[in-house]
Amino acid sequence: MDGAKFGMEVDFDGCNDQNARPSHTKTLLWCMTLARKVPHSSMRRYRYSARNGPLGCFHPDPEDVLDGIADSIIEHGDLRKALRLLMQQGFTDRHGRFVPGLRDIRDRLFDMRQQSLVECDAPDAARDRWLMELERLDRMLDSVFWGTDVDAIDDGLVNKIMGEGAKSQVRVLKELAEGLEQYVERNGTQLELTARGIRRIAQRAMLDVFSSLRRGSFGGHALRRYGIGGERLEASRPYQFGDAFAINLGRTIMNAVRRADDRSSIRLAPQDFEVHDTESVVRCTTVLLLDMSGSMARHGRFAAAKRVALALDALIRTQFPRDRLHVVGFCTYAQELQLADIPSLSPKPLGFFPHFYRSMYRNPLGFVNVQVDAAEAARGRASVPAAFTNIQAGLQVAGRLLDRQHAANQQIILITDGEPTAHLRGRNICLEYPPSPHTLTETLKEAKRCTHRGITINTFMLGENDPMKRFVSELTKVNRGRAFFASPTSLGEYILVDYVANHGAKAA
Repeated sequence: MDGAKFGMEVDFDGCNDQNARPSHTKTLLWCMTLARKVPHSSMRRYRYSARNGPLGCFHPDPEDVLDGIADSIIEHGDLRKALRLLMQQGFTDRHGRFVPGLRDIRDRLFDMRQQSLVECDAPDAARDRWLMELERLDRMLDSVFWGTDVDAIDDGLVNKIMGEGAKSQVRVLKELAEGLEQYVERNGTQLELTARGIRRIAQRAMLDVFSSLRRGSFGGHALRRYGIGGERLEASRPYQFGDAFAINLGRTIMNAVRRADDRSSIRLAPQDFEVHDTESVVRCTTVLLLDMSGSMARHGRFAAAKRVALALDALIRTQFPRDRLHVVGFCTYAQELQLADIPSLSPKPLGFFPHFYRSMYRNPLGFVNVQVDAAEAARGRASVPAAFTNIQAGLQVAGRLLDRQHAANQQIILITDGEPTAHLRGRNICLEYPPSPHTLTETLKEAKRCTHRGITINTFMLGENDPMKRFVSELTKVNRGRAFFASPTSLGEYILVDYVANHGAKAA
């Protein structure tokens, strides 16, 4: 704060001695006491930090910034909103350094205003002008806090009212999005994640899942049974009779060089040869069926499901590169999803549809029994309710994707929180709630077709109501897959650990 014209400035921001810095409360009381001793004609103003320590003016690493907004992106599906929340709240980087957000700056500004009002109650033109500028800065910060672009903040005004430290903080906040250029790109007025940014978030999601496991509760995440076929490892060992002749040429030549007396003439000997170890690999194609119906919006279920999809993609890409993963989202209809679409996905809202409520009104029990055109539903027509649960359509799309692959092992991972409430009938989709026996029968028929093609269906349930339990019980009888009850917080552990363990079992 610029207090030179008032004759005195108390600046705790530049004080590095933590013991000499009074706490927030003590500072305020100290300033109030001192202000009472100062004549009104020579009013002083004081500046202090709401935090005990120097202001955080360093420039954070872009990876730390992306990690800071990753959970918010997954939860809200909105990159711009995630950045805005980060600017509001601030964050702590991997080194434990805190980057203050707009909330911290506004809190300090509020304290400064309260302090000025306490210092002097007599009219003073200079003080009044300063208070007007302080109010203008407060309105500016408030508008940015609730959505206005951060560039609307006047750096000069921040410097004049709060000092160079606060100005540097604002500059850091303004440069957050620019520093993410390798992870975020602009598409017109929209901000979108790049492929590198999506992979970074997926990798973080996978590491979060495995780091949450208790030590010893699960073994190595990669199958380590060495053999004569599979993925080649960087490690190598001396050749033995019967080994596959996967020569590590660099190590082999270096062994010959070390052994040779005359470096001008190098001859290879049997003991020089080293071969790469190989890791047994079982190729598996997986389709992750992701429930996008309206009920998934509750209790953080959909955010947990998205996090699992990203983590499973990272696991397969880094640990099992010969495996394949497809993601299919299903609601009233079903469609394949690309990895780039997953962070911004949201469950389908129920919405208001006149014909939908007319059907409920005509039925004295409040049942829903509506047919919609399947093609219009797939095109996302606004007139079609999209919040129903069409597991049958999801299994059909998954089956077609698996038919294109020739993997020895094929599986469907079904994540849902309820029994099916929609099924296909010719070119139409029947929406029925509560679920009719016909909907359940058609869904189980599709599961049986998957069984005949050798596809395993493993179901992960995010709800435990009795109708769903009965449906899943019938599904496991038809397909002989497995069923798990999981909470949103444990869903990732269930699926990733089960994937790796099952992968190892198939290789054994």
